[in-house]
Parts: sequence; structure tokens; C-alpha cells
Amino acid sequence: MELQRLCKQDSVWFEPGGAMFADSEQNKNYLRLGYSSINQSLIPEGIAIISKHVNNLLNA
Repeated sequence: MELQRLCKQDSVWFEPGGAMFADSEQNKNYLRLGYSSINQSLIPEGIAIISKHVNNLLNA
């Protein structure tokens, strides 16, 4: 997943969300954010990084 690769370069990690569904092949447009162990003050920056890469990919 290109989005995941780009975000990892900026130290933002998430899991593809398809694995959370019974039929992962039909649910590839989701991601799973693990935020319970992340310092709350860092979450907005992480979301902004994900958003930046999503927008860049959509506009490429």
C-alpha cells in the first residue's frame, strides 16, 4: 500500500483495515489507526501527515 509506505517515512504507522473484516478482499479502502498508546498531543500531527499523503496521492 503506497499510502502506508509514505506515512512510515514520516514515522506514522497504521494497519490496512481489510484484515478487520471477514472478507478482507472486499474491504481494501479502510485503515486501522492505533491511537490508544500514542501521546494524545501527537495525534493531530499524525492525522495531518496521513491527510497530506492522501491528498498528494489523489492529485498525482
